[in-house]
Amino acid sequence: MGVLYLFVRDGKVFIPPSFWKVSWLSAGGSAGVRLSVSRLSACILALWSIGALVFYALEQEYVCEDEGSDCKKKVQLFDAFYFAFITLSTIGYGDIVPSNLYSKLFLVVFAFLGLGLFSTFLDVMGSWRTSLLQHLKTRASFGDLLEAMIVLLVVLGAGTMGLSWIEDLEMVDALYLCVASATTVGYGDLKPLTFQGKVFVIALAMCSISTIGYVTSCVGDLIQPDSDTAIGFGGDETQWSLSMLDRLFGRRGGKQEFSLSASGKMKLFLFSKIFILLLLAVLVIRHFEPHLSYTDSFYWSIMTLTTIGYGDVAPSSKEGKIAQVILCLLGLGLVSVGTGVLGEWRKSVSKQNVWSESVLGDSSPAATMRVRTLW
Repeated sequence: MGVLYLFVRDGKVFIPPSFWKVSWLSAGGSAGVRLSVSRLSACILALWSIGALVFYALEQEYVCEDEGSDCKKKVQLFDAFYFAFITLSTIGYGDIVPSNLYSKLFLVVFAFLGLGLFSTFLDVMGSWRTSLLQHLKTRASFGDLLEAMIVLLVVLGAGTMGLSWIEDLEMVDALYLCVASATTVGYGDLKPLTFQGKVFVIALAMCSISTIGYVTSCVGDLIQPDSDTAIGFGGDETQWSLSMLDRLFGRRGGKQEFSLSASGKMKLFLFSKIFILLLLAVLVIRHFEPHLSYTDSFYWSIMTLTTIGYGDVAPSSKEGKIAQVILCLLGLGLVSVGTGVLGEWRKSVSKQNVWSESVLGDSSPAATMRVRTLW
């Protein structure tokens, strides 16, 4: 995605200097990622179009305003494109749903294909950023995170004002709908009803999802060093800088050969914070929504943190909606970092298996220090 940060000029990717302190990127290492982004973008656009057209053809439900008047399809062509995008982005408001067996079977296939392709696209964008950071021998700083947070607040603010004006919603309801869309929770209790509102939500999702993804990436980079840069497989074995948790757990600067993401302390720290956030969410929503039981509150918190958001349980008060906004923004980043840590650990294990034989053949103290258990 990265639509807020990437600009194409003369066939090259331009990055604003104020963002990553670099203007033109023409390194050969990023060419493959840039090509992958182009191909994946074309694939997503093609899948979006094909999915919308097939869904439109399969939906044969008609509505008639008056007896004797011409009937028209309940799902119009634009509605099909809107439904396909909401499905691909995993928002899923539930305002448009398949009405027959064939549409439902198609949706099962389309959802799995779309989720895999959409996730791959975001993963490639993350790889592009990692490639850039490795090229510059640096990592994201608090300044990068601050800039990304400012951009995110601007996007959410503009989205809130736009939805409030287009859909004639109160500011709290507009903010609630904006964040539910941006974080792909999509409860469905509030959703765009007008043609202009649906177009606006599509544009908002494209901008906000990519921005939230970058903010999450910055948070993860501050919490843990990138495994490809922290573990010197066939390259520089010096960790470029200590992460925030390295300092927290007393790690010192200098030569570091293993990322803290592989340690048990790291996993315990992150997942304990997720548990604490989940517990606080249950207590807060139970306080603002007293009609919900503790079971329903726990269920709602899990559905929100995992961005499933069925919509059968949703906050109704202004205070509850504000709590949902905070939980979405905090929880999505923390859960994403937690799953990212597991992914980094898995990659670290795979890389260690590749080169462990050559290291074990070396009896030097340096080689001995390299061979440690990842847990």
